[in-house]
Amino acid sequence: MNKQSQAFKPSDPKITIRPVSMEDVTALHPLWPNRTQDEVFRLANRILKQQHQQRGLGVVIILNKKLVGYGQFTLWKKTAEIADLAVLEEYRGQGIGTKLIQHLMQVAKDKYATHAEIGVAEINHRALALYRRLGFEPRHSYQAGRGDKREAIIYLQLALR
Repeated sequence: MNKQSQAFKPSDPKITIRPVSMEDVTALHPLWPNRTQDEVFRLANRILKQQHQQRGLGVVIILNKKLVGYGQFTLWKKTAEIADLAVLEEYRGQGIGTKLIQHLMQVAKDKYATHAEIGVAEINHRALALYRRLGFEPRHSYQAGRGDKREAIIYLQLALR
């Protein structure tokens, strides 16, 4: 199947965006091949606690009955921090990431967030271009450390009101 035939329209009835559940953990794992199943379990558990406290939301996107993406946000006062965005590699470049981000921003706005913030590794040019295309603007950066490895992380922000 080529990318053209896999692409979807936001109104496509085969697409569902819904809150994540613990039953999704096994299907979520392929989104992050470098994470253990336990790490994915903890991610889902943490966002479900935040949802219960009205401080965040995690969502999955289902296309043709297959879980193909995930995204979440955490509310920090009036800022929604979007994080852990992931789309299965074979579904990238088809608007799924855009749809996830737009959905998360709308829900955050409905919960009275005035800004959305998202962080991205400086070397992730594709994600950085997507965030800028959606209107996010760089605000600050820092060097993150992973063991002896350091990488620049750029934080971008967008006004929601």
